[in-house]
Amino acid sequence: MPRVTTIITSLFFLLLIFLGTLIGSKYLLAYQNSTQTSAYQPIHSEPSLTPTITELEEIITTTSQISPEGSMLLTLETKTGTYSTKYELFVAKEQEDKLLISSGQFDFETTMEIPFNTWSPDNKYIFLKQTNQNSQDFLVFRSSGEFIKDSQYINVTAAFKSAEIPYELHDVTGWAANSLLVVQTTNRQDDTKGPSYWFDVYSQKFIQLSTVF
Repeated sequence: MPRVTTIITSLFFLLLIFLGTLIGSKYLLAYQNSTQTSAYQPIHSEPSLTPTITELEEIITTTSQISPEGSMLLTLETKTGTYSTKYELFVAKEQEDKLLISSGQFDFETTMEIPFNTWSPDNKYIFLKQTNQNSQDFLVFRSSGEFIKDSQYINVTAAFKSAEIPYELHDVTGWAANSLLVVQTTNRQDDTKGPSYWFDVYSQKFIQLSTVF
């Protein structure tokens, strides 16, 4: 009888050891799975912000100048954006639709304007003033939109430099006749007032005057 009791006791302890081992194995496996899961969890980072550069809304400006006798109207329309300015130049006669005589684009630091006396006396020509940081250009157009000697316009400033006149072009003040523009100059040495010239649109030559305007 004592021997049977001993066997039963031994079997009971073996059963406890087996159950303990089984339970321990389950906990160990669960721990390993949880460790692996946390190790491979995706990392949630804050979204990166990329600045977006957008163009500002275009600023539209319209200026006009009527011819001396009131029969024709010159209109300059500019559209200034972030990086550049687009322009369109129109001429309109009485009871007629406006005619586009020039259009183009330049950088936003450049401006274009219609001088008060832009019209030639016979209304065949107009001139505009274009200014940037380093220079100013005076541009002559036909009011009909036709080219002048294979060019859309005459750049009076460029023609003055090409003529190698020993003065600086200071200003173009208006028309002396149908094809003659009055040009003012300054001395290069001291920036004092220099002689005046006529610029002949037909020949594209400069004529020095005895009178200073």
